[in-house]
Amino acid sequence: MNSVTLMMMQESKLPSLILLDQGVHAGFIDDDIRAIGLLPLRLASEEIPEKLAWLRSRNIRGIYCLSEASKFRERELAVALDLPPLPEAVLETGRNKRLLHERLVEADFRYYSISASSSLPEPPLAFPFIVKPSSGYASAGVRLVKNRAEYLKAVSKIKLMNRMLFDRYANEVSGVLCEEYLDGPEVSIDAIVVNGNVRVFGVCTREYAGEDNFQDYAYFMNVQNLERYSAELQPIITKALDVLGYVSGPVHVELRKSGRTGRWHILDLAFRVGGMGYIGELIRGVTGVEYNRLAIRAWLGDLSEPELRGIRASRNNYGLVFVPAAGKGGIVKSYLGREYLQSEKAVKYFCFPKAEGERYVVYPDGTEYLAVIIGIAETEPEVMRLYNELSKKVGVIYA
Repeated sequence: MNSVTLMMMQESKLPSLILLDQGVHAGFIDDDIRAIGLLPLRLASEEIPEKLAWLRSRNIRGIYCLSEASKFRERELAVALDLPPLPEAVLETGRNKRLLHERLVEADFRYYSISASSSLPEPPLAFPFIVKPSSGYASAGVRLVKNRAEYLKAVSKIKLMNRMLFDRYANEVSGVLCEEYLDGPEVSIDAIVVNGNVRVFGVCTREYAGEDNFQDYAYFMNVQNLERYSAELQPIITKALDVLGYVSGPVHVELRKSGRTGRWHILDLAFRVGGMGYIGELIRGVTGVEYNRLAIRAWLGDLSEPELRGIRASRNNYGLVFVPAAGKGGIVKSYLGREYLQSEKAVKYFCFPKAEGERYVVYPDGTEYLAVIIGIAETEPEVMRLYNELSKKVGVIYA
């Protein structure tokens, strides 16, 4: 037996975690998986049929997925490998905003939105209001409409998006969800759940390119906002998860406050770490908490309630995740700002998902973004300086 064969036999016995559909974003998650004593196995959904037998021969502890579009495949693979899956009824509420709305309303959870069929000819709410795909993700297709013409145009675009993209990932034909426009602040929450106990570790405020473009944005995080919002929002999230039946693992929740009533409302909820895992990296840079590792352990059932309660922040930094949109799309000729990103000390990580010569496809054909950039600084002015420079210097030239 040669050394390569022996190494492969030994490796096959190691406890492993399948990292599903993470693609170019897998690097830092690989490191976190190894740090908790597991071997990362990268797997794309299209590889599952040919590799299923091989996977059954491995010591698989679980399947980890940070892409909302792949959560149903995650469940199907777990069933095929005799691993405990997330119940389908729970999983549906993380993908289907109409169903999420219905479940919360049934439980007398105050959530102001109204679902409308995509065939509905007349606006169901008074203008302005929000229109979005009922099964969408990454803010694709979300629009603030101010009149009937904008409403009809948004509905038409969402119908096209549903046919070309979202219906592939939904268990029903995707529709249109119309929601009351809430003019207060918006935050996104990342929390860990262990046996129904919720602990918030990250609170991000979001900056958009405009209220008619919810896909070009930045997340901002600091410890002060964590302290400010956690006590107020943790009970809301706990009640919502109890209604939905989600017991353990990471959760990403987006909420917005009504300026009229002063009440917070859940806009979206997903059973994963936010931003393809990048929010976990942001939490680490801002607070020192190894959030991605905690999320994986909670997902696998390896994190105890006492340990969850005992975790403390070791840093007090400011940070951002900057996610510029891909613009008009096309074949990449070159990127702008790469040298700046390499030299700027506050930039801790950056990734351009597409190589030169590859094509960006923007919605309604896709949900592409240009880059993901993580920045960490000791003061808020430093982070805002970085944000302003990124907005000006990072871009793409299409062929």
